[in-house]
Amino acid sequence: MKCLKDNKGSSGILSILLIAFFVIFLIMPVFAAVFEKQMMTKIARDTKSIIKDSLEATYTTLNIEKTSIKDIEFTSDFKQIFDKYVIDNLNLNVDFTPTDKSMADAKVQVTELQYEDRTRKFINVKVILPIKPHIYRQILLSIMGKEWIGYEIPYTLSLPVDN
Repeated sequence: MKCLKDNKGSSGILSILLIAFFVIFLIMPVFAAVFEKQMMTKIARDTKSIIKDSLEATYTTLNIEKTSIKDIEFTSDFKQIFDKYVIDNLNLNVDFTPTDKSMADAKVQVTELQYEDRTRKFINVKVILPIKPHIYRQILLSIMGKEWIGYEIPYTLSLPVDN
């Protein structure tokens, strides 16, 4: 009888350890990864909205007295005004490094800002927003030698057609 009680007790401890193992190493990381992915997707979506608003505000600023797209001047002024709106709206320093209130965790990069004149006129912009993950993904990134994930956020503004 004594031998059977010892076996039941050890299997009880083993089952508790297995449950703890599954909770700590399987359920919590999956939950954390899903939660973190949703959080990062929301930050990227909010940033895309900010980029869209900055691009439209820049176009409006340059084209305020003009009624037609044929008069737009796509010069270095456009990039300077766009950069100013991005800096203000994303809470960045002048060199595109984040402030304390910024969504970014490292220097933001505007990799593309170009005007395209095809059948319609477009302004394309691509911004890389670095976001530092938390919990388990941060551990995996540190193993790979990275500190943050760079989300590339593209946006294309279709300019109004001269009627």
